[in-house]
Amino acid sequence: MSISARNAAGPSARPEEERPAAGRSAAAVLLLLGLGITFVAWWQTASNQQARIDQQFSATTQAVRDRLQVRLLEHELMLRGALGMIAAAGRIPTRHEWQLYVDSLNLPRENTGVLGVGLALRVDSADKAAHVAAFRAQGLPGYRIAPEGERPVYAPVAYLEAMTEEARHTLGRDMFAEAVTRAAMQSAVDDGRAAISGRLANAGDGEERADFMMYVPVYKAGRDLPGMHHRRDALLGFVYSPFLTRDLVAAVLQPSGGSPAFRLEIIDESATGDAALLYGTRDNRYVVPRLIEHRLELPGRTCTLRFSSTPAFEAHEHSVMPALVATSGILLSLLLFGLVRTLARQRDWVSARALSVTRELRENRTMLETITESARDAILSADARGRITYLNPAARVLFALEP
Repeated sequence: MSISARNAAGPSARPEEERPAAGRSAAAVLLLLGLGITFVAWWQTASNQQARIDQQFSATTQAVRDRLQVRLLEHELMLRGALGMIAAAGRIPTRHEWQLYVDSLNLPRENTGVLGVGLALRVDSADKAAHVAAFRAQGLPGYRIAPEGERPVYAPVAYLEAMTEEARHTLGRDMFAEAVTRAAMQSAVDDGRAAISGRLANAGDGEERADFMMYVPVYKAGRDLPGMHHRRDALLGFVYSPFLTRDLVAAVLQPSGGSPAFRLEIIDESATGDAALLYGTRDNRYVVPRLIEHRLELPGRTCTLRFSSTPAFEAHEHSVMPALVATSGILLSLLLFGLVRTLARQRDWVSARALSVTRELRENRTMLETITESARDAILSADARGRITYLNPAARVLFALEP
């Protein structure tokens, strides 16, 4: 009987011994689950933050693009106003009349990017000498068409009410002689609308050297202009303005306080190489955290505005929320892991103690059974009602229950 009790005790103890491992596994699973939830929460928070910053950056740069386009279109309308003045007079205005007209526009004199408002006249080769003589007779003894040389047609600067003294020195300059300006002027004539030139060859060489030009063609009054050849024949000249891109961009950025949020590049889509970069500097060593491009539709030209964020913008828009979520989640996961691990250890200790007590009881019972079974004295036990519940072998013999 004692052998069977020992055999019964062995298998029943195995589940109790497996409980510590189960507790440790539950704590590890809870830790992994907590870290997984933390990662998802961190990723979602970081993604939302990046989406918010992207939206803010896009809105800021879009506003700059819109202001730049509006400013140039407003200036085009101002140049077209000069066409009305010329059409009303029925002739090319005098130098004094041109000065009065430009003064009436009340244009800002500083930091607008516009270096002046001028008029360039078409002069055929046969009329060159008469043109030069006429302007010298108007009080410009040193007037001449530059550069020198014979060409079929010229477009010298006749009037220029300049915002700077240096820009006034361009009187007589033949803008047909330069390929970049000639291409823009020819486009304006053929299409019958305003056109902006590409980057000028010597842009930026002088303190106030223009970076690009805007031209509006002037045609003879009362002429029918159904096609390109008719427009070329009816051409009188161009109302135009030279621009300094640096000041133009600075004026556009004034509403945002000259924002350091981005670096700006203006790229001419119709040009290649260095000539394509109308504004900005290319630095491939600079790591761009955020980049966005907007198309800028200008008169006769399409440009790309490339905005790249600056470290100042990234630092200003950065939020500690993703890091806070990650830190809080990790700490909470570790706290729960430690708590479950501690409870599991306590349960393991209680289980181990209960197992030890059970084993002792089983061993004591086995020992008691062995003693009573082998005793020569009669041993019996009864319950509270007096019913016999146990007889050892000697008692069974005594009471003649066994032969």
